[in-house]
Amino acid sequence: MKVGNLKLRKLIRFLVGCIFDSFLVTLSYLIPKDKNLYLFTSHDGDKFKGNPRYLYKYFQDKKKVVWITNNKKLKNELLNLGINAVYTFSARGIWSTLRAKYIIVDSHILGPFASGFLAFLGNFRIIQTWHGTGWKNTGLLDPNYATKMARLYNKAISKSFYLMLASSEMDQEQFRKSFGTEKVVITGLPRNDVFFNNKLRFRDYKTELKLYQYKKVILYAPTFRDTQDANPFDIDFLQKIDDWLERKNYILLIKKHPYDKSLKVGSNYRRIWDVTEKVDDIQELLICSDILISDYSSVVTDFVITNRPIIFYMYDLEKYVKNCRSFYYNIYEILPGPFAYNQEELFTLLKDMSWFDDPNYKIKYERFRDMFHKYKDGKSCERVEKILMEY
Repeated sequence: MKVGNLKLRKLIRFLVGCIFDSFLVTLSYLIPKDKNLYLFTSHDGDKFKGNPRYLYKYFQDKKKVVWITNNKKLKNELLNLGINAVYTFSARGIWSTLRAKYIIVDSHILGPFASGFLAFLGNFRIIQTWHGTGWKNTGLLDPNYATKMARLYNKAISKSFYLMLASSEMDQEQFRKSFGTEKVVITGLPRNDVFFNNKLRFRDYKTELKLYQYKKVILYAPTFRDTQDANPFDIDFLQKIDDWLERKNYILLIKKHPYDKSLKVGSNYRRIWDVTEKVDDIQELLICSDILISDYSSVVTDFVITNRPIIFYMYDLEKYVKNCRSFYYNIYEILPGPFAYNQEELFTLLKDMSWFDDPNYKIKYERFRDMFHKYKDGKSCERVEKILMEY
């Protein structure tokens, strides 16, 4: 009964959302656009992060920029930070959506729209910057969304994209297949400009978290598991590595995926910190990380630009592929490694980092970096600006 009620509520919300979107679609042909107004949103309209975050910063002194969100709490927080934020279902939110020349998103388009299902029918220029560049199947290629309704929804959303950004030829090809669109342009990803340009930063985590006092900062940033059963470390291992970290004057930071509710780390460790609640955008944490430990997350394709060490901790590879996501590429042909499949292998790779200086490894690392990044110059925002001026 509860499941039935939940499905009914979701259906009602979707139908109400379509009515709201129909209203926007109709007005979009009547309200003239402001060529200098750019509208931004992120995630499902409830976050301030990713490519839109850094494009907002870049365009802040060049255009009239507005951040739209369906989260009233976030709107107020952004206003306090000096961000020109509006609530989706307000007069200003609706007016900004209708007047904006470009609407810049990185996931679904639930910032300016209630459902997004009918957005492709309107007079909107939606720039899809996406939130991950990696090797997992997504969109139309994701078997988890293989139902007719899910595919119809994905096709409708994808059809609304005026342009989509990619970081390389490989990325471009995958996006074309995943979203069923040919309108994918290679500009590089705006969020990666923050590695080169301090002016794009909103937060300085090295100072905020006092990371300058440690010899090395190790970051563990795993991807989301649909099964919600992440269990990468046991208590004995955490205690052992905590002792090692203290001896070396290192720190291990753990940044969970926003959807992850299963990974638990106690607060009783001296050198292991869960900073998930303190970090709103991982990009600015990557800047001050010396070593990245991850798994199937696309965060590694961003971090590789820094030319710093990456360890792929794949303790549940078989289970992940079976129950969560499939891969677009053969990961052993794409990823440079090294791979750890249990805690002890991970610890061994951390204690002896000589593998990172191996010439053969360097070749694989650089090949991986170049596969996913045509540009490594910190000028992706500039290229996006140029593309939008041409359109």
